[in-house]
Amino acid sequence: DFRLVPSASFVSVVEMSGIICSFPRLFVPLALKPNLDLLMENLNIRPEDVPASFLLCFHPSCPRRTDCLRHVAGEAADRVRDHGASVFPSALTADGQCRFFRPVRTIRSAWGFRPLFDRVRHEDYALLRMQVMLLFGSRSRFFRYNRGDYRLTPEQQEQVLDIFRRQGYDTAEFRFEYYEDVIDFVGER
Repeated sequence: DFRLVPSASFVSVVEMSGIICSFPRLFVPLALKPNLDLLMENLNIRPEDVPASFLLCFHPSCPRRTDCLRHVAGEAADRVRDHGASVFPSALTADGQCRFFRPVRTIRSAWGFRPLFDRVRHEDYALLRMQVMLLFGSRSRFFRYNRGDYRLTPEQQEQVLDIFRRQGYDTAEFRFEYYEDVIDFVGER
């Protein structure tokens, strides 16, 4: 069962069986039950997008396989990988539940701090920059998030904006330099 959810971004948001998925705007679901190959193609999961440490699932008869990121990612990674961490079929309980289930969802990732720092007073610049660096643990990680080598999750974006708020800035109009909708491989279950 699916329903279209209005979306202002370049993707269409579809709710299927309680799971929210984003698809390119031109995507039109062909059936009420999603086809796994069609789902992967429209989510645009490439094997290189799947983190090497992400648990994969290959259980062919799991009732939740079309809604589970571990299975969808396993299908994508299966084309190029020959080993890695995986969920065993014994994880599936008799009632069809799996403690490793991860819903397929996208998040709005961000990178680039220039627009944030362009809005601060000169006397606050060094302090705010140091606090953001400390949030990420090192100068090199700060620059990786700034360049887009790493992407900020929505939670990390809020943590960065909280640093500016604590310094007295109204962040309602603050924006990061770049945004992209990506598959959430790191979020909560």
